[in-house]
Amino acid sequence: MQLLSTTLAALTVLASVASANPYIYKPVAASHYKAGDSFTVSWRDNGEAPLSSTYGTTDIMLYTGSALQQVQLAKLGSIADPSKVTEQRITIDPSWGPDSDQYFIRIQSQSAQDASGAPLQAFSARFQLTQMTGQWSSSVKAALASNSTVAATSAASAGSAATTSRRVAGSAVSTSSSASASTGSSSSMSGSASASAASASKSATSGAGKVAVGAAVGVVGVVALALAA
Repeated sequence: MQLLSTTLAALTVLASVASANPYIYKPVAASHYKAGDSFTVSWRDNGEAPLSSTYGTTDIMLYTGSALQQVQLAKLGSIADPSKVTEQRITIDPSWGPDSDQYFIRIQSQSAQDASGAPLQAFSARFQLTQMTGQWSSSVKAALASNSTVAATSAASAGSAATTSRRVAGSAVSTSSSASASTGSSSSMSGSASASAASASKSATSGAGKVAVGAAVGVVGVVALALAA
């Protein structure tokens, strides 16, 4: 239960990151840049609070890590008003880190905060950098390891839930089949009883049959008397 709670908490953080405003629409998850390349980080309001006009002076930074542990790799620039200036041109320094698809952009207000007291922030999708010459620090490796743990735990929880669902469904089918078999058996017994009654009735119409039926009735009568006594 504690493990599931931790997983749900991590997923909640990921969901809040994904819905942050302003929306950084470049780079995207499919973006792939090489060391020395220049590209533009671009964002726009998605209509949700907080609007970028409330950010004030905002820093644009390169990060890596997990939803819970993020490590800044480089400060890429600052914008006085991200509602008026909606992009930042950057050039990739190969020393920022190794080849990886775990880089993302984080923009953060220098002074504005949300209701919890945290600085206003927005994040891009993770993207890939190659031909890099840097190395991850120990803190970055720890943050990325925690990200893998959360992902693995989420997958395991989902797999366990699916297995349980299949078992419950299988049990229901088995119970239904058993019930159907029991119904069929009852129907068979009822049919057999009906056939016996019909056979007895038919036998009663012949002389030989009268003796057999009379004996049977006599036995039933003895059993009835014994039960009454």
